[in-house]
Amino acid sequence: MEDFQVISDILFKYKEQFDDKDFLEINNRLKKIHDKNKNFNNFASRIRSSSIDNVTSSDSESENESIPVRSTPYRYQGGTLILPRQVITDCFRNFILNNWQILMDSSNNPILSEVQYDSDGNILINMRDSLKLVTSYVKKNHLRNNEDPRKIRMDQTLKELFPDYTEKRDENGTIIKEENFGFFHITPGIRMHLTN
Repeated sequence: MEDFQVISDILFKYKEQFDDKDFLEINNRLKKIHDKNKNFNNFASRIRSSSIDNVTSSDSESENESIPVRSTPYRYQGGTLILPRQVITDCFRNFILNNWQILMDSSNNPILSEVQYDSDGNILINMRDSLKLVTSYVKKNHLRNNEDPRKIRMDQTLKELFPDYTEKRDENGTIIKEENFGFFHITPGIRMHLTN
């Protein structure tokens, strides 16, 4: 609201430099942006402050219609709403539980302050924190390939988390597929452990 007011004040201060048509168009665009942001911010603040399971939407067609909200808080980072996802595999659940207290980000701060659970006892984590956990694990255990820094040497934990990228052998022990895992494989690999 304050930003909109500042921009409006500047616009009216320099009104003489615009012709009427341009001035009206800029003013209308600012009002539309303000209204969209106002509606989104009202809805987002209701979600953030809500400790109940449902928030009634004023924008819904029916007054009785409600929007389901998870009991864990949503997080905002860089103006982006970051939604937690449910962990659906045991191997990733164990990875989080075994490493969340030890793994740090690049600023040496804990990546997770606590493990969040939904009402059914499933772990909730967002994609960004999942990626940070795996990347931090790779750096902490010195698994980066020295010859090609984009590649990662897989230890047993990573082989369990990302089986599609491990070395494959036939019944004679001959290598059919070589280990091929890099930093760019982490995100698609994590997706199979989380709900959409």
